Amino acid sequence: FFPSSPYGGDFYCCSTKGTTHNTYYLGSILSYLNEDELSGYRAFFSQQASRFCAEQSAFGMSFISSLKKYLTDEDIFGDDLSMLIHHTKTTPSVSVHLFKIVECMAYKLFGEFADSADRIRKMQMAHCEWVRITFELYRRNKGFSWGLIYWMFNDCWPASAGWAFLDYYACPKPAYYSFRRCAKPVMTCIAEEDGCLSVHVSNDSLEPVSGSASLCLYDFENDRELSRRDFSFAVDSNAASEVFSCDYSAFAKEMTDKTFLLCDMTCSLGTDRAFFIPARFCDLALSYADPVILEDTDETIIVTADRFLPYAMIDVPYLLSDNCFPLKKGEIKTIRKLRKL
Repeated sequence: FFPSSPYGGDFYCCSTKGTTHNTYYLGSILSYLNEDELSGYRAFFSQQASRFCAEQSAFGMSFISSLKKYLTDEDIFGDDLSMLIHHTKTTPSVSVHLFKIVECMAYKLFGEFADSADRIRKMQMAHCEWVRITFELYRRNKGFSWGLIYWMFNDCWPASAGWAFLDYYACPKPAYYSFRRCAKPVMTCIAEEDGCLSVHVSNDSLEPVSGSASLCLYDFENDRELSRRDFSFAVDSNAASEVFSCDYSAFAKEMTDKTFLLCDMTCSLGTDRAFFIPARFCDLALSYADPVILEDTDETIIVTADRFLPYAMIDVPYLLSDNCFPLKKGEIKTIRKLRKL
């Protein structure tokens, strides 16, 4: 056994032996997010695969409905960010530093802020993306990597932004749903390394699974598939497998600022959708909005979108069966209300 969080683990902080306590690397992570243009952020985070990560950080904003419980509209949407920063987790020591780093990360990944609401949306999406990238990394490396603990679960006071997945009111932040999706018994992800594009399926259940999947180059402006590869797969219990691979150039030659890779997977234990954006979201001709609510009943919400949304976020006072998910233009999705918050 190796001492780790909160001990520090300086002498045992190794990716291939013992444990990786990610706070040991946190200084370099935050410096990277603050100073780099993030065009290679996937490759940067992929270097952190370890046998066991005892403390993975991820930082982002609450839903606006929670912010409104202790902040005024002027605090949230006005030009003066002082109250949002003041209520950042770890205030007052490093709150400005952390808020600005995540704001900078959101700006670099998703582009210029259209207004204050767009700033909050992009800081929420940055939190979701941070979780998605790191969690998918550990799931597809199952067998080498055997554990990942996120810091942290819940806030102990009303915090506008912070490390937690649940806010002070026990309401999920958007990143909670990103975590939930990545923690499903069976999930899929797309990776690219050294010119090879691959699809991975990770099965945490105690039974073998089989199913089918499709990988396509999706034109989100015209809602059409430019290239498509269909395949079947089988993965052992408690294992992860590469289920498809090809030369990355087979898709890259057709890529534009209106395309990205999309993989839909179906098996006996459920479905999953993964997406792969070659560089940054801001390098694509994407725009962001709330999903359109078609129907809202006591038990379900039915939504669609008038554009592709990598993170379709629904801010309602319910724990939902799904949220903050990729939603195609015109696609209709029914979400169950699990309980009132």
